[in-house]
Amino acid sequence: MKRTRLFAQPLLAALFASLLGGCAHVDTRPSPSLTVAEPGDWSAFMRASGVEQGNAPEPLWKTIGDEQLVALIGDALEANIDIAIARSRVREARANERAQIAAQGPNIGLGASAAGQRQSENGVIPAGRVPGIETEFGLFDATFDAAWELDLFGRKRARRDIARLRTESQEEVLRDVQTSLIAEVSRNYMRLRGAQAEAAHLDTIIARQRSLLAAMQLKRRHGERSDLDVERSASQLAEYRARLPANETAMRGAIYRLSVLTAREPDALTARLLAGSPLPSADPAISADLGTDVLRRRPDVRKAERDYIVAARSRDLKALDIYPAISLFASGGPNAKSLSDIFKTASLAANLGAMASWPLFDGGRVKAETNAAEERRVQAELAYRSAVLNALEEVESAALRYVQAGSERDEATEILERRRRIAEMEHLRFRGGTGTTVDILTAERERAEAEIRQAQAITRSMTERIAFEKALGLNAL
Repeated sequence: MKRTRLFAQPLLAALFASLLGGCAHVDTRPSPSLTVAEPGDWSAFMRASGVEQGNAPEPLWKTIGDEQLVALIGDALEANIDIAIARSRVREARANERAQIAAQGPNIGLGASAAGQRQSENGVIPAGRVPGIETEFGLFDATFDAAWELDLFGRKRARRDIARLRTESQEEVLRDVQTSLIAEVSRNYMRLRGAQAEAAHLDTIIARQRSLLAAMQLKRRHGERSDLDVERSASQLAEYRARLPANETAMRGAIYRLSVLTAREPDALTARLLAGSPLPSADPAISADLGTDVLRRRPDVRKAERDYIVAARSRDLKALDIYPAISLFASGGPNAKSLSDIFKTASLAANLGAMASWPLFDGGRVKAETNAAEERRVQAELAYRSAVLNALEEVESAALRYVQAGSERDEATEILERRRRIAEMEHLRFRGGTGTTVDILTAERERAEAEIRQAQAITRSMTERIAFEKALGLNAL
């Protein structure tokens, strides 16, 4: 690394111009800008399923009017540990950005020193034997230093851009964590309410099965039913009672997860959430955008876009290493052997000038590093395009699952209505003495399974709706 002081000599200026012309082996042109993906459209299958291009729906948690869900999401956004980490990283990035901006201004400093010195009498200058040169003396010094790098080639601008974009990238990470957190809280809340709906159905089913068993036992005492009929009824009752522990596990597991998501102990929300609440429902119709609006809403795509620009500006910055770094500098202050002379005008010393640092030969290092930075830019562009494709695929797949879950819910509701009518008919026959034990037990089993299946279908429809909203980026704050 060659360092030289620059003054106003025309010869040095000509030398700089000739050396700049010899740096053409490195491509210093700005990196190409990112081409934003063209708006997409729903697939033919999704259009045939009734999905239309239009405005995206409002997030479910804002529209269903469930105060507990809204409160849980608010608690999670305020206290969740992953959110706290993401916020800390945003603050770190902002601090680094401020530091980078501050580093580009003048560097000003003050210094002072006091020292006692003794010079050798046998050295190159024999102190003590040469008139005017003392052997021992004190030295007092105070200095004011200032330096400022000129931004002739755009290095400072590139560094500012990189610092700002890294901050924006971390802000998108925070939004992505918030989006995922809202979706996870909503999903676990729906699973809890779904498990509670199943529990309510199980309680009703068990009550009906007990009533049926009591009727079987009464008819057996009157000789109208056999021991086998009673055992079949008792076995079916035991089967549904055996489902209660798994249902309890599902409920408590959802509560534990919700507690942790809100930065509480796993059992902290049990008393608050264990009481049953109706399972919310939503309109299955979909009218959502699939294109630039989705890509602009999704934090992961926006982060990938900013990461590309960081890589592009980093490549531009690296390419500028072939140019000199030119700084202005100034220093001044009193320098005296006696403390009493420190404030005298005659003790004042000053230095003013410019300095350049220029790698005239580096064995190809700058070119190699610039090529490596260019490949990182290419990788970031490919990562962006991958993020776009993954986003569109996630939206399409989530919409498909939601449509299918809505159809499954509608079919489960229709089946339940039919099973209920069949069970009522079988009960009439049973009470009239014309129905068989197998028929009444089968009808009750089918009605019970239809009730449970419908609750599960509604739960799945709601959780798929939440996944669809997350894919659309609707929960991004």
